[in-house]
Amino acid sequence: MKSQKGYSLIELIVVVVIIGVLMATAVPSYLSLVNRAKVIAARESVTMLYGLTEVYALSHNGAYPANLTALTLDGDKATLKVLPLDPWGNAYLYNTTTRAVTSLGKDGVAGGTGFNTDISSDTPYTAI
Repeated sequence: MKSQKGYSLIELIVVVVIIGVLMATAVPSYLSLVNRAKVIAARESVTMLYGLTEVYALSHNGAYPANLTALTLDGDKATLKVLPLDPWGNAYLYNTTTRAVTSLGKDGVAGGTGFNTDISSDTPYTAI
């Protein structure tokens, strides 16, 4: 009798099912970590941009920028070469009254909960 080489169909199905179960548990955890990292990156960028508006005011006799683009347009005194986007590809917002810098979160719409929450320099940190 000839010896068998290879795997049976049952063995292959068992391996595929095991891989499917592992992927079903690992992928959501991975995506959650990616979203948390984006929230942390947005929070850090909001803090950095707020600080740069303060630096701008110091170098312009106390006058704050009219918008965030002003941070890139000041020749030799420019504090940024390029204005960054938030981790979801949206522009940061700047309120000239309160001088708050804000990211609208994952959904890009004001308000929201979870990963869609607005991230602003004038609101305290809330854990997600």
